[in-house]
Amino acid sequence: MEKAAQLQGIIANYWQLPQEAIDWDLELNGQRLKNFSSLRLLRFLASVEERFNVTVEDPDAIKRFRDLLTLVQRV
Repeated sequence: MEKAAQLQGIIANYWQLPQEAIDWDLELNGQRLKNFSSLRLLRFLASVEERFNVTVEDPDAIKRFRDLLTLVQRV
């Protein structure tokens, strides 16, 4: 499975979004995501790090799902 599809699955599961509704430009904030909190975002980023063996060095730089996609595709 390609990384984009894997990431899409993680996003859909964690944020309770239908996969077909995932917009890569969706902002990671409380206005856009159900049950958003800064702690929940950090847990989500930790799960992405573990799954793809990457490091999110600056969580504040991850503003959209596209930023995560760019990170995991570099590996």
